[in-house]
Amino acid sequence: MLDYNRAIEINPEYADAYYNRGLAYEDINEYYKAISDYNRVIEINPIYAEAYNNRGLVYYYLKEYSKAILDYNRAIEINPEYADAYYNRGLAYEDINEY
Repeated sequence: MLDYNRAIEINPEYADAYYNRGLAYEDINEYYKAISDYNRVIEINPIYAEAYNNRGLVYYYLKEYSKAILDYNRAIEINPEYADAYYNRGLAYEDINEY
């Protein structure tokens, strides 16, 4: 985590550092910190499909399915070949019984 913090300190516009720190927060169940980092990635680069997908995953873990689905949809809109976003969206639809 310290390396990501340092990279962000050096370059506050470095989207990949926020993205990777978000992944790290996600791995340790610090979901609101992960969302914050993914939000920053999207501010810096609004077409960063992976950030939408991963923020969607966090919303999914928090059982905020409508937010998750919106993020998966945006990831797919940006990159129609992003298979993970389709898969994750399918899981969310399944959990809300929209088969």
